[in-house]
Amino acid sequence: MIYLFLPEKHRFPVAKYGMLRQRVSAANVVPPENIQSPEPVSDLDLRRVHTEDYLHRFESGLLTDEEIRWIGSPWSPELVQRAKYTAGATIAVCRHALHDGVGLSLGGGTHHACSDHGQGYCLYNDIMVAAHVNS
Repeated sequence: MIYLFLPEKHRFPVAKYGMLRQRVSAANVVPPENIQSPEPVSDLDLRRVHTEDYLHRFESGLLTDEEIRWIGSPWSPELVQRAKYTAGATIAVCRHALHDGVGLSLGGGTHHACSDHGQGYCLYNDIMVAAHVNS
């Protein structure tokens, strides 16, 4: 699990993801053997939706102050990793839904990102990336 360090009193409720996993496990909503950790999204899959320039600047920590304000979270290597795993989870959930008829992600839905910038706490548009993945 990648922990995202945010400034004290930051508005993004990062703790909710761990609490949600605990609740899902405790209530046996999903049997423990069916809870899986995703693989990170591949660079190839990200390039299907996002511009090379944005991907390079985001992953290298070269976003402008204005772009960081649009995102709403300070840049860190952990933020990049978390975004890659979140998009990977969305892809995995879509594959499970197609195969099994149902899939559930406890952390996806980062659909506010655009092809050339992030916004609204969203770094990659996981929905669009999943839609463009070759299965």
